Amino acid sequence: MVRQPKKLTGCPENLRESIDWLIQVKNGNGDNKGLEKLAEALKKLIGDAIRNSSESLENRRKELEDVVKSNPTKNNDLEEIDARRISLGQLAGQLGGFIGGGQEVKDAILYGLHSNVTQLEKLLNASCGGKGCCGTDKITLNTYNESLKKYLGVEPLTSENLDKMLPDGILKGLIDCLRLLKGKIQQKIESLKNDIEKLKDAGQSPKNASQIDKLNKDVQSHNASMKSLDTLSELCGYADKIHNNHVNENPSKNLLDNLCTGLEKFLGYEKGNYTGEGIVYSDLDRLCDGVMAFLHGVLSGVRDDGVEAPW
Repeated sequence: MVRQPKKLTGCPENLRESIDWLIQVKNGNGDNKGLEKLAEALKKLIGDAIRNSSESLENRRKELEDVVKSNPTKNNDLEEIDARRISLGQLAGQLGGFIGGGQEVKDAILYGLHSNVTQLEKLLNASCGGKGCCGTDKITLNTYNESLKKYLGVEPLTSENLDKMLPDGILKGLIDCLRLLKGKIQQKIESLKNDIEKLKDAGQSPKNASQIDKLNKDVQSHNASMKSLDTLSELCGYADKIHNNHVNENPSKNLLDNLCTGLEKFLGYEKGNYTGEGIVYSDLDRLCDGVMAFLHGVLSGVRDDGVEAPW
């Protein structure tokens, strides 16, 4: 069965086909704009997915907020939506390095910040309570949280809210405060773990077991606060990068260009031909090999043939 060459619209099935497909997309029509169009298509595909997910979660959150007012048992569902919005904000921030900091990326980060601030406030009250173990750092954090809520409480949440927050220095101050508070919580966790080990060394007793159980719950509570601190700090970092134009309009074009350039050099591909400077034979080398193979076949066939020998 004769193997039919694949069309560019076909799906590559292995690494060789994938490399060939990418190079042909770049050079196929001669204007070297194939990757630019591919980058735009990727940006739209990923951007639409982020936007649709953000809108879906936001609509579901509003529904649950109304339900929780009359049925507090649904509060766990609302917390789950907040956790998903935080995760989506993190993902959007990461993908912003590939598709740029468009409105859909900013909105997803903003929704993530909104949910993260609410989540962190609850977790810190549970783990530290009042002034608690974190002292003035928690009080300072609450000050920044309240400033942040001024923008996050405006409906509807849009990327303009994010742009207004950043010049006020709220996020920068919040990041510094989060760093200090994280250190205090880490110290508290280590202290709790040391207390647990001392109780274990003191021997087993109902009283010790009860205290160990309580301390373990305190460790879990502080770890939850620590995780929320980390995600909020991460989201603030993504927002700051986008605001300061550290994320290009569409970085995927440069990434694809660099990838193709590296692959072409690796293969020895230049201006539609293989030069032989990479791992692939040059076009001339392959022609020479073909001619030599043909001559070898002809000469091998007549060498021992008495009829053909005179020739």
